[in-house]
Amino acid sequence: MATFGLTRQLPIWQPTRMKLSEYLSANGLTYRQFAERIGKSVFQVHRWATDKRTPDLESAVEIERITDGAVRPCDFVEAAQ
Repeated sequence: MATFGLTRQLPIWQPTRMKLSEYLSANGLTYRQFAERIGKSVFQVHRWATDKRTPDLESAVEIERITDGAVRPCDFVEAAQ
């Protein structure tokens, strides 16, 4: 950790997590619009966006591709505490 002259230590690199729901909201997309882009049902996208289900690896990689890397497969997994 680097302190940069501060009294508390800060991590040099900290990954940014973006939830699918945040991406959809920030880009003005509905579940239906995103479902059409990814080729999945509206119900399935709703479950991913509301953290009711985690997408399979293939879907998570496709979400990353469609969102230009804004939502990554690891963003669906809670960070270890």
